[in-house]
Amino acid sequence: MALSQLLSDNRSGALRQQGRAYRLSLPGDRGEITYSPLLWNLKRCFYSHTARRRRRKKGNSSRQLGSRFHRHVRHFNECSRGHCDCKARFGTGIGRPRSGSPLQQALLQREAFLLDYELTPFASEIVVSSDRLNLATAVDELAWQKPSSQGSKKRLVLISWKTGYSVGARRSRSKKGSSSKMMGSSLSHVVNSEEGQHQLQLLAEDRLLRENGVTPDLAVIVYVLRERDYYVERLREDGFWASEDTASACWQEFSDFCCQHIKRRHKKNRVK
Repeated sequence: MALSQLLSDNRSGALRQQGRAYRLSLPGDRGEITYSPLLWNLKRCFYSHTARRRRRKKGNSSRQLGSRFHRHVRHFNECSRGHCDCKARFGTGIGRPRSGSPLQQALLQREAFLLDYELTPFASEIVVSSDRLNLATAVDELAWQKPSSQGSKKRLVLISWKTGYSVGARRSRSKKGSSSKMMGSSLSHVVNSEEGQHQLQLLAEDRLLRENGVTPDLAVIVYVLRERDYYVERLREDGFWASEDTASACWQEFSDFCCQHIKRRHKKNRVK
């Protein structure tokens, strides 16, 4: 019930992403709620001392490859034949990727992953919000996994796709002269690396879904790589989430950070 309601709110446009903001339209012309982006708040809380990446030439960046990849994934799940809204949503249609291009390789690796893990995807770029924390984000993809044995139930899988990254990118990304670790007491032992930031993002997406009554049975980061086959990391089974206590302490620290930010903003508005 909770999952169907979440999908309904997204596909009706009531819960949506506009630029970098996320909005929920309230029924009966009662206005709308604007949510703060999850990733922006994660960065402020845990890794604001991250060094900026050097800009690459136009068309060659992993970010642009990632944008095109995510558009295609959404198209596969959200657009039915004859009813594609990609041009209205993104300003351009979804064409067939060139043969041998990095985009085609990434999409083929996605197909291989879904086949190997017996997954049937059903939703992409689904906005998940939290009124308590005034946060929202769009999860990359949701899929059902085939039952492992007769009588067992299919499993809900949360997938976070990453393109253009190296496997096990554990080198610190902190600015020169700052700590190589993440900020905050709960993650003071964790290197501020790409891998750590990805695990943190996946944990937050998992917890936001649970706050909305949707419980993933499995949450994974899938790296689609140009040099080799895809690579999978699981939440809590890999990285620094092996201990549930660490994950819970991290989420509690982040929740407190968001609640304090909301209080400061309300106080500032009252002064005005």
